[in-house]
Amino acid sequence: MNKVYSAMSLGLLLTFAAAWAVGSNPGLLSIMLDPQTLQPNILGYIVMFAPLAMILFSGAVLKRSAAAVRTFFYAFSAVMGISMAWIFVAYTGVSIAQIFLVTSIGFAGLSLWGYTTKRDISGWGSFLIMGLIGLIAAMIINIFLASPAMHFAISAIGVLIFAGLTAYDTQKKSSKPTLTMPTPGTRSGSTNPPPWGRCRSISISSTCSCSCSAFSATATETDRRSPELAFSQELMAADHPDRRHPSLRPKTIIQDIDIPRHW
Repeated sequence: MNKVYSAMSLGLLLTFAAAWAVGSNPGLLSIMLDPQTLQPNILGYIVMFAPLAMILFSGAVLKRSAAAVRTFFYAFSAVMGISMAWIFVAYTGVSIAQIFLVTSIGFAGLSLWGYTTKRDISGWGSFLIMGLIGLIAAMIINIFLASPAMHFAISAIGVLIFAGLTAYDTQKKSSKPTLTMPTPGTRSGSTNPPPWGRCRSISISSTCSCSCSAFSATATETDRRSPELAFSQELMAADHPDRRHPSLRPKTIIQDIDIPRHW
């Protein structure tokens, strides 16, 4: 998680630097926007939708090396900053700083909740992605409608969607993969009944390793002191009859245990 937050912080600084460099330069800003109305021209629309296009085609990049993914992320951060450069003309520096501070606090709180909560929110992912797709479609439509009410609704719904995505992604990144172990007496991916029989004197349980080939025997304190248990463990570890002790006689030592030779 430290590497994730470090990369995100660097990407955020890169976004701010790109937005400030373009937004504070009237010559660069006039290439994309009308200086009077701040309406984008053809190049402005290309820059505006460039981050969305990069997200849609990011699947091909994610299959490459880690260095390529990291470079793509930094390029995306810079393009995102350029697409937001107009805010330095439309708003004051104090307003931008206040919004940045509020957003940072909200992100930190939501990310901390997603990291520490015991609640499983993995089911939120599909609904949030569907909501995000609908939000993008509404934003594109409102570019042509220019409805103030629709703009307010998009802003409010967008806050809720991205709040849920922040917590969801944090829990998804912080969760560690677990190895599913087969239950005692069953094979991995099989529904057959246990291959061994009943056991009266000791309790046998299978402990599966990654290759599903290790066994362990558990017993009570009385059984641990019995020599029969030591002989039974040696029998379980033997993969070939020649490795058995000459004095070991399974019929007389373990009468009611039928342990499979191979797992």
